[in-house]
Amino acid sequence: MMLENFIVDRMIMGGELPRIALAVLGTVLASWYDLTNNRNVPNRLLYAFLGVAFAACVLFSNPSLQLLAYESIAVAAIVIFTFYYGHDRKMRERVKNALGKIGIGESDSQAFALMLVMLGSLLFHQQGIFVYTISIAAIILAIGYIFYRMGYIGGADVYVLTSIALLVPVVPSWVAALFNFPVVLSVIITSGVLFAIYFLVFVVLNAVRKGARGRYEYLLLLPAYLVLIYFISASGLFGIAYVVTISVLVLSSIVFLVYKEAMTAAMARKIPLSKAEEEDVAVLELMPELAKKYGIKRLLDANELARLRKLKVKELYVYTELPPFLPFVLLGLLVSVSVGDLLMYSMRI
Repeated sequence: MMLENFIVDRMIMGGELPRIALAVLGTVLASWYDLTNNRNVPNRLLYAFLGVAFAACVLFSNPSLQLLAYESIAVAAIVIFTFYYGHDRKMRERVKNALGKIGIGESDSQAFALMLVMLGSLLFHQQGIFVYTISIAAIILAIGYIFYRMGYIGGADVYVLTSIALLVPVVPSWVAALFNFPVVLSVIITSGVLFAIYFLVFVVLNAVRKGARGRYEYLLLLPAYLVLIYFISASGLFGIAYVVTISVLVLSSIVFLVYKEAMTAAMARKIPLSKAEEEDVAVLELMPELAKKYGIKRLLDANELARLRKLKVKELYVYTELPPFLPFVLLGLLVSVSVGDLLMYSMRI
């Protein structure tokens, strides 16, 4: 299939109703834990969600029943493995030791295994929708993993977004679409806008109410924003939804720059190293000398925590009041599968 076919020819995913139901169910469960369990989503749930998503991607992308039995066995094995990988410590140790022999560390083993499964699956599927789905999911996983290692997003966010990419690669048949725009990108954009609104209304107003000081020189960016909005509006190519979306994203970015220091301090707390947990995010801005002296990484994984203990680090700043993001992903998913991509609708071309 040529590149233009991937982009222009409308793709219909098989089993779209059960796939969407699975995507919504998995995201609801992950969001529930994100809200009620101090932003800690159980690994078993994330592994099971990803395994089921991959299973649905394989089975519903195959119109021929000839290989269905063999693929079902393979997919069942993958689902069982992903579930018990998060539950069985001995299995994790065996996988870690095996990957260590080829130079892949413990912190990278999960992403490596997932990428290997996705790329290997291309050997027995050559259909357009399947190749498209696996490609998008692999890109989301790779980029998400980079941002996760940098400490900008949570590991649960990466798993959930990758699972959504596998389950809902294109918009449902009842939604109008100009081309095959990946649903997961619509989810990211919509959830990002909703999170930005929440950020502006609750986080910033709370900081202002407490008398937080800001770096008001960043407000000088507002004239540039007004010029941008003027040209977007005058072009006649975009509707009001597009202008509003860009406005929310730009304004929230400017306000974040103004109150960044105050909000960082409000969302962080100094804790003993003994109380730090895996996947905590270190606030390097509040301990620049300590971070430089010991080369502290932003993401505190098991290896980093062990290294800091050997260095006799006693205390450090970590984020403790970060707002949960997965509920916004759930809202973005519901909007995307109901009405499609809002930005595409707002274009007048």
